[in-house]
Amino acid sequence: MDKLKNFYFKIKSSNLLMPIVFTILAFSLIINFSTGSIISSLNNQINTLSTKISNIEAENESLSTIVEEKDNQLSLLEIDNSTLNISNEELQNKISELESTIQQQADSIEENENLSQRVSELESENAQLKQQNTSTTTNTENAEISSDNNSSNSSDIVHITKTGSKYHRAGCQYLSKSDIEISLESAKAQGYTACSKCY
Repeated sequence: MDKLKNFYFKIKSSNLLMPIVFTILAFSLIINFSTGSIISSLNNQINTLSTKISNIEAENESLSTIVEEKDNQLSLLEIDNSTLNISNEELQNKISELESTIQQQADSIEENENLSQRVSELESENAQLKQQNTSTTTNTENAEISSDNNSSNSSDIVHITKTGSKYHRAGCQYLSKSDIEISLESAKAQGYTACSKCY
């Protein structure tokens, strides 16, 4: 403490007090000016940051709105996707039903073709049978003619009835009511024809 007092009195006595005071005041002013500039700069930066923060908050609100809209759109898309999946399953079922129907129709067509082929085969067989029947009938008629020729050669006497139009061999069942002997040539001349039972 004494040293400080001695230093003060030395300064005072040497006329150095005023320059020192002015120097201190100048330093104070410089410090205050610098501090004011720094504070002003800091305030400007704070204002700028506040503005940026406000802008960011506004952008965040806008982004939140956009995100909500996208979420709603996503929900709608999920609903549409579910609907499409259901529709796709229904289409697959209908396609399966149509394929089954087409297969049944194809089987039916094949069966009809087989039936048509069978009908053609039966018609062909029928035509062959008719041809064979015609041939058999012709052979039978030829045999009857041959038999008639043989009969006329073997016997000239035949039997007729009062009301019939056929000539018969002796003992024929149709001669039970009437039996008239006549030559074969006379019977044929009068229009009689051979009995199918006895000739």
